[in-house]
Amino acid sequence: MIAKEFSELIVGPVNKNLCNAHLIGLSFGYSQLMANVSLIFYLVIGAVLQKDDDTISGFHIFICSFVFIFASQTASNAQSYGPDITKAFLASIKIFTLMFTPTKINAIDEPPQKLLTVDHFQGEIEFKDVWFRYPSRPKQWVLKGFNLKIKANDCIAIVGESGQGKSTLINLLLRFYDVTFGEILIDGADIRSYDVRNLRA
Repeated sequence: MIAKEFSELIVGPVNKNLCNAHLIGLSFGYSQLMANVSLIFYLVIGAVLQKDDDTISGFHIFICSFVFIFASQTASNAQSYGPDITKAFLASIKIFTLMFTPTKINAIDEPPQKLLTVDHFQGEIEFKDVWFRYPSRPKQWVLKGFNLKIKANDCIAIVGESGQGKSTLINLLLRFYDVTFGEILIDGADIRSYDVRNLRA
């Protein structure tokens, strides 16, 4: 039953990929055909020119043939990667967009104002009515009204199923993300008042 449903679900993607594979195969085959046809045409022209012109030797035709062979093979191989070039171009746009998007939490530059440090860290951590959702999933709340207080020197364990927000708590505590609503306190001070670099050290 499961295998049947799975087979029905992949019919669309399989047909799409088969069509793309056929197009790539035809494009590659055509490029190889044209490379060989052009080489034959070139050799015929070279033979005719050598017959009519004594200054053209077989050595010249041999050198030009090698240049033409390698150039045509390189061009035909490059053409076969046409679909991948488009994918690489689109991927590079996403990568550079991500690289040049300014971050809301700057952990590199010097802070404009004096921030708290954890030099005298006591260890009391408190999550107060924390609401959070990842920017990539704005409609899905990971934490809704979460409250937790961990006293200094306490040892606790946070358990739950995958996707329940266990790793998210650590990400928020180290300020890889900021809470959407609520606040996180360390020794009674909002985590956003701490120097990020010092907090993560």
